[in-house]
Order: sequence, then structure tokens, then C-alpha cells
Amino acid sequence: MNRKIHLIMTMAGEGSRFKDAGIDMPKPLIDLNGEPLFKHAMSTVFGIDIASMTFVVRKEHIDKYDIDKKIFNIYPQAYIIPVEKTTRGAADTAFLAVRSLILNDVADFDDSVVIMDCDVAVESYEWRHDIQNPDCDGILLSFKSKDPKYSYATEKDGEVISTAEKIVISEHALTSPYFISNIEDFIDAFHDMESFKSNDGMTYKEMYMSILYNFLIANRKKIRLIDVDSITSFGTPEELEAIKNKV
Repeated sequence: MNRKIHLIMTMAGEGSRFKDAGIDMPKPLIDLNGEPLFKHAMSTVFGIDIASMTFVVRKEHIDKYDIDKKIFNIYPQAYIIPVEKTTRGAADTAFLAVRSLILNDVADFDDSVVIMDCDVAVESYEWRHDIQNPDCDGILLSFKSKDPKYSYATEKDGEVISTAEKIVISEHALTSPYFISNIEDFIDAFHDMESFKSNDGMTYKEMYMSILYNFLIANRKKIRLIDVDSITSFGTPEELEAIKNKV
């Protein structure tokens, strides 16, 4: 079934690693080869028919850096959602956008959603094709690693069995973007995640997108795993400097 695809880019983080390195500019607006980082990330979905694109940003970045105007200059039809304070994580940020899209009749519950970080760009022909003609309930993108700074998935025959955040449970490290075929499935999984209590009574410290997929799986949703063709990450000052040195 060919559904409309709605894109959400989560840009409301604090960017503390860049601040600690003495860079005051909000991470999404940092320049790389004459373009802001968020535009480089958007290259991931170049050529895909996107029904709407929503950027969730910090209100202070609107007030101090005109981030909304800079987004509109590139994407005039974009939706901007400002947040006053740091959210509980990327899944929480994405939920704010999804709720707005539904309440404002921009999206329907049976549309698809792509949730993206602003600091990574990937190439995957298979992913580009399959999100436009999905035969599953969600897709995760992966690359090989054993570094505990990433999230990970275990899989069997290309289908995801479980995910973990900053725990190396396989060699399949996960990366943005995150595709879910049905917005209603995302909402159900988000509410399950929000109310989940672990055995020791603690909730998740942060609502990671990777962890949300465990709740999709618990709801018997089929999640496919696709290896990226290439990945370019610019989420830290060190990664950004390494890219600049290659040019």
C-alpha cells in the first residue's frame, strides 16, 4: 500500500558537545561547505515524495538565530514547531510533531512517518525504494560497529528482534532516519513506552527512537533491518572537523 510520507526532523537538542567546544551556533545551523548541517542531513530523502516536512526547534534558536527563517528560506512549505525546553528525548520530540500533524489535519493515522536527526546523512537505495512501497511496519537502518556510543539491533533473516541503546548486542549499529509505516502504530508504541516501568521501577532516562521500536515489536509489528550504502555523521565537533579535512 502506497501511503503519504511525512518527514519530521528533530532539532530541539541542546548541542552540548559543540557548546563545550566553544561553538555557540546551534548545531543544525553550523556551516559545512556553505550549507547548514540540517540541509546536509536532508540529502538522505532527496528524490522521495514527501507529503509534509516538520522541523521541531528550540524557541531560543528562533529568537536568537532566526532558525525558522533559515528553514523557510530552503523549504518554504515547512512546518515549524518550537519547544520551550529540552524534551524527554527524540521519540518525545517526534510525538509533539506527530500530534500537531494529526490535530491540524495535515496527516492521517494511516500515513507513514520518517523521523530524522539533523546531524547524519545516509545513502541507501533499498531504503529509498522500500519506504515508498513498504511491505512491513517499520524499517531501521544499520551499519557495522562495536562502539557502545550507538544504539543496536538484533535480527533474524532481516527482521528486527530487539533493540538496545548504548549497549552492543550485535554488530548492527543503528542510525537515523527511522521509518514507521503507520502513524497510529507510532502513537501506540510511544504511549506504551511512556507508561513502561522496568522491574526496578525506573522509567527510561531518555525516550530514544531506537527503544521505541521494541514496543512496535511487542505489538507484533514487523520491522526490517537494512544496511546503509554509506553514512556521513557530523554530530560532534570531531566528526565535523574530520569531514572538513577530507575536502
